[in-house]
Amino acid sequence: MRVKSSVWLMVLGASACSTPSLDSSTHEVADPEPTLTITSARFHSALGGTDVGFCGQDGLPACASLPPTQVRWGVPADAINKSGLGFAPSDPHAVVYEESFSIGSLTHFNFPVLADTWAAGVSLDLGLRVDPSIPGPALFDSVITIPLTIHETPNVDPCPYASTTPCSDRITFGTSTFQLASTANSTVYQLEILGFVDTTSSAPVDGLVSQEGGTSSADLFAVLREDCVDSDEDGACDEADNCVTTPNADQADVDGDGIGDACDPTDDRDPVAEACPCDGPWKNHGQYVSCVAHVTTDLVGQGKLTHDQRAELVSTAGQSSCGK
Repeated sequence: MRVKSSVWLMVLGASACSTPSLDSSTHEVADPEPTLTITSARFHSALGGTDVGFCGQDGLPACASLPPTQVRWGVPADAINKSGLGFAPSDPHAVVYEESFSIGSLTHFNFPVLADTWAAGVSLDLGLRVDPSIPGPALFDSVITIPLTIHETPNVDPCPYASTTPCSDRITFGTSTFQLASTANSTVYQLEILGFVDTTSSAPVDGLVSQEGGTSSADLFAVLREDCVDSDEDGACDEADNCVTTPNADQADVDGDGIGDACDPTDDRDPVAEACPCDGPWKNHGQYVSCVAHVTTDLVGQGKLTHDQRAELVSTAGQSSCGK
């Protein structure tokens, strides 16, 4: 029986830091080594600021410098350098569940701009596609939107954050958990952002402090979570659960009818045998099999049987001598 798995996707940061270690657990996954591709990156919806401009996206001209996708804002104090953010996606690569990997690099152009011309926030759309290791449709192909907040501080003491020159700024994110639409009804995927890791820390933090007057870049590391659908949250995947709508972690089936005890009628009678008795008034074997097919279809609709269990019961009926 396939059981629920726990594999996380988290965004960390800073190439100067060691790759975070994660606790692993034994579990079965739908695909052991898929390939992750960042299909797109787009900044949009800047909050406030003046002279906001985008490049390297949506048919706009390419950026004059790297990273390839940028948003810039503000009236530069030196008449040259505007503030902003940039993103460079990583190359497609195989994903090993529960092992961290880079999804790209985030850059903060942190240059002084005139008061009230800076942006307070911007959103970053990332297209994420994971293809299976065996040729077939993508496991998921989704776009997530990460809202980023930029605390642009006045460049005078006292500075609110640790600073080498007055004054550093801080970037934080909003939404941290994303459900990714799956192509398989039996599997779900989730992305959770845990935080940033800067050059001074190896543990995730909820804000990235960027020093004033320069450009800072951080690698983004991720781990993928894949899980089966478990409608009744009893630890048994729907695809194998013998009672989909009622929790029954033990999967007990005393009468061996393929329906878990928790879903059996209260009088312990077999609903298939009751509606379609082998010695019933069947004109032929086909009538008996047709009865079993209709009854088990209803039980699937009620969540008392899985499609696989129904198929097994209908197959058994077809091989029986009932109605002959």
